[in-house]
Amino acid sequence: KPATTTETPKPAITSTPAPKKDEKPASPAPQKPAPQKTAPPASSKPAASSLTRDGSSYFRLASFRADERSVTSDVRMQAEAVCWMAAHGGAQMIFENMDGRDVSEILSFPGCMLGSDSGVRTVGEGRPHPRGFGSAPRFLGLFTRDEKLFTLEEAVRRITSLPAETFRIPERGKLLPGYFADVVIFDPERVKDLASYDDPFRSPEGIAYVLVNGQVAFERGQSKEQRAGRVVRRQTP
Repeated sequence: KPATTTETPKPAITSTPAPKKDEKPASPAPQKPAPQKTAPPASSKPAASSLTRDGSSYFRLASFRADERSVTSDVRMQAEAVCWMAAHGGAQMIFENMDGRDVSEILSFPGCMLGSDSGVRTVGEGRPHPRGFGSAPRFLGLFTRDEKLFTLEEAVRRITSLPAETFRIPERGKLLPGYFADVVIFDPERVKDLASYDDPFRSPEGIAYVLVNGQVAFERGQSKEQRAGRVVRRQTP
């Protein structure tokens, strides 16, 4: 094998010539000071975009993404927005923190039934969640017809007789003699939710009639003046 040698490089030696007699040494060139950056003033509002629609101000918060890079910042921003709203008032909150795949998985459980926590509201007042006008139509359209999570018969059972039996509400949830006639007539091929965050009171399509206690409450896109509803109480054992 050829011999291999390594040499350690010697440092170069440089010398500055001494100034001649009666010669003044050169003065170093003046250096300009580094530019100073001014920090932007701290904002008194949370890092969320303020939107105003129909005179109703609210913050649309960033969607909550379950990954390590964004959870901390999103939670902090949401907390700051909530504190600011509590102090100033006049706002509604929309937290986009659900995944459609999780919803489909949970709905597929045999004992799962449909419900909504949307409150009773006057149409046109405020900007509520679109679930108030869209929960049942989406369940029948998207999850039953389109995703085929269950048959139409099973879907109807999960929004009628199963909740009535679970919460012990007698004589409701089935089309039987002597039962209260709460009836929805819809087209299973057309039923679809149309409500959105911008238009939460928009009626679904594909629903022709709604009967409450035997009286027509909704007919082909129009609500009726009849108020046949009543308080439904659970039957105690």
